[in-house]
Amino acid sequence: MKRMLTILSTVLLATSFAWATSGPREARGEVIDKDGNPVAGAVVTFTPMESANTDPVSAKTNKKGRFFAPNLFSTQGDRFKVEVSMEGMLPTYVRLESRSVNRVLVGDPQEKNLKYGQSLPNIFIRPLGEGIVNLTLAPEADVMAAAQAEAQAVAAAEGGEGGEAAAPTKDPWDEALALASDGDLADAVPLFEEAIEDQPEEFERRETFAKVLYQIERHDEAIVQAQKAIEIDPKAISPRMVIYTSYVAQEKLDEAQAMLAEAREISPQNINVLEQMAYVANQRDDLKAAIAAYEEIVSIDGERASAWRQLGDLYAKNGQGDKSEAAFEKVSELGGDGGHQAYFNIGALLANKSSRTPEETQKAIDAFRKAIEIKPDYGEAHKQLAFMLLGAGDSAGAKNALLKYVEVAPNAPDAAQMKSLADAM
Repeated sequence: MKRMLTILSTVLLATSFAWATSGPREARGEVIDKDGNPVAGAVVTFTPMESANTDPVSAKTNKKGRFFAPNLFSTQGDRFKVEVSMEGMLPTYVRLESRSVNRVLVGDPQEKNLKYGQSLPNIFIRPLGEGIVNLTLAPEADVMAAAQAEAQAVAAAEGGEGGEAAAPTKDPWDEALALASDGDLADAVPLFEEAIEDQPEEFERRETFAKVLYQIERHDEAIVQAQKAIEIDPKAISPRMVIYTSYVAQEKLDEAQAMLAEAREISPQNINVLEQMAYVANQRDDLKAAIAAYEEIVSIDGERASAWRQLGDLYAKNGQGDKSEAAFEKVSELGGDGGHQAYFNIGALLANKSSRTPEETQKAIDAFRKAIEIKPDYGEAHKQLAFMLLGAGDSAGAKNALLKYVEVAPNAPDAAQMKSLADAM
């Protein structure tokens, strides 16, 4: 048994803070009714459009109407189909945002009022990026009644005077926006150039074109257009963020940091700017600066689960275990990741302590069990629970936890090894 403890310790203690890393893509948002009240229990599903063999991911809204969908995979392309289901209700409005790996807004947000039977627009989510989907639902009967009323109005109008309408003149700006909305960014570039030539002092055109150029990785051109937008509106934050992200893409962190400092001077409590300051600090391995940025964020918005999650990780890396645990408990309280990940993080934080008291061991066991209670198929939680139970002298419980790990994660690389260890106990 002593040899078995040593083997299990070697295998299972190979845990680091990699468990806190998000999946390749993630999505979050909130669902409300037509009166602005949160809708609990709505299911939002994301299906990759270009990956036939990749499963969709669904997330259910909590009592605050919020949802979090981690680990969105797509082997080809960044486009995801979005669907929402709630018994007796249908979507009437949607707002979509796509954010890059460092959480900078990519392109313009999409807003759309939906008619009966109309699908939600697709959303583009880059690898390691984030999609934000906010929805409004209304009773199905109300939506159908509105559709019938509109159909009757159209029918009445068509019964009026005839005659052919003149074909509308095409506007390059409208055409450029339509192409960009459909994802045809490269094809939209000549039309954006034409639209800007028509109205060179129009801020929105310069700003939008800069974002499009950034998306197709024409970073130097994106910087030029963003600078032109700043000349038109010297206090604007958005074009500065385009310049910042372009510098980051070119690995020019000094220039990126300088642009963030400029943006923060204009808008000291801008959370997006603070998030990017934290990102740059992380890239420079400056834990103190990153922690300071996220602490400022939660002082502004105490319910921002993503910031608390980052603080939990950073505090742990900085050796501030108590603060890390408190931050992860805050994530769990807010339900920012369904709760299971936060409890797992607490357990892993305690498990990784070089010297652990019996009370801390029990607290880690309780945390892993809570993660499993919320997400019964959470394989890694079962495995880490096995280790903690073994350390507490509960070999029977450890064996059961290992067998449960193999059951819920039969294709895991170490599933066969864990099965052999359990059988040998």
